[in-house]
Amino acid sequence: MDVGSSQPRMAMHVTMPNIAAAAVTILAVQSANFDTGAVTSPARPRAAQCVFASTWNGGDIEFTGVDVAGEVATDVIIAVGTGTVLGVVPFATISRVRNLGNRTTGTCTIQTSTKIGIPCKRGQLLTVQKSLIADAGEAVGTVDYANSTIIFTTVPNGTNDYEVYFSQRISIGD
Repeated sequence: MDVGSSQPRMAMHVTMPNIAAAAVTILAVQSANFDTGAVTSPARPRAAQCVFASTWNGGDIEFTGVDVAGEVATDVIIAVGTGTVLGVVPFATISRVRNLGNRTTGTCTIQTSTKIGIPCKRGQLLTVQKSLIADAGEAVGTVDYANSTIIFTTVPNGTNDYEVYFSQRISIGD
């Protein structure tokens, strides 16, 4: 705990071995209206992404599951036409995926993204001091403090171990 701080904090370190590359399909191409629990959860907590075909008109995609801190969470990925859109919640498990519109044309594929979950409650991440890949220091990538995720500078490919040194807000009873 940082005694001089007005807010209690805890310094943490986590090692994440062999993080797989992104774009692993967790729900195959969807070409109809869908509401399913038949989803392959990511091997390591991370946000999902949707790859929308140019003709997709099925609306936004809603995910429900358990986040990196073990809490029930929901994330909605807004369909914005053709392309890949990243979610924000780092899911450890995904229990439900559904489209919120009434699809008549187009397809959508659900995949893992490059946003990796840092093991602390969303909204509690205060700082990321450093990150390492294969025991070598590298610039800290893009950090989403509100959702406790990091996009590493060196993109994971399934062969390297990553380490993150961070601090998180704590409260009595956590």
